[in-house]
Amino acid sequence: MLINQGQHDLDLMCYLAGRPSRVVGWTRTRLHAIETEDTAVASLEWPNGAVGSVHLSTVEADESQRIEITGTAGRLRLLHGRLEICRNEVDFREYAASPGDPYASPATEQLPVVEGAPVTHLNLYVDLQRTLAGRGPPMVPASEALVALEVANAITYSSHTRTEVELPLDRTAYRDLLNSLRDRVGAR
Repeated sequence: MLINQGQHDLDLMCYLAGRPSRVVGWTRTRLHAIETEDTAVASLEWPNGAVGSVHLSTVEADESQRIEITGTAGRLRLLHGRLEICRNEVDFREYAASPGDPYASPATEQLPVVEGAPVTHLNLYVDLQRTLAGRGPPMVPASEALVALEVANAITYSSHTRTEVELPLDRTAYRDLLNSLRDRVGAR
């Protein structure tokens, strides 16, 4: 699930927030009769000290896929086909240092919702055809996918080794983990 469905969410998270520097992850196979995870949860830290969490699952009914990024200036909430933006009227660092109730929420302004245009795989195939015909670079270079793949691999590695993972991930250690998992499945 991390490499298939979850990869898109991880890619978008990394695009919006940047590459995390540290990951602690948990994966489980809760309901599907598969040899890989159907649920993944992770805590992440970025180089600037920001922290976040990821919850990906193919075994839960939820109202919507979403990515939320909250900072001192406000919050972005990305839902399927739409972006909601809430801006703090005062930067939260300034608000927290000011007199008054330190637990009250700052005043905010809801900006107009940005509606997205539908994108299908057809758009990607047309872009690939255009790129292969030499009519320009791809919309997104393949190297961009490596960031999200590394985060997915770090979640898997952290879960199986029960350790915190610093990024970049140690590729030799990850390869050794995959080999041991393959051997374990092959021995069944």
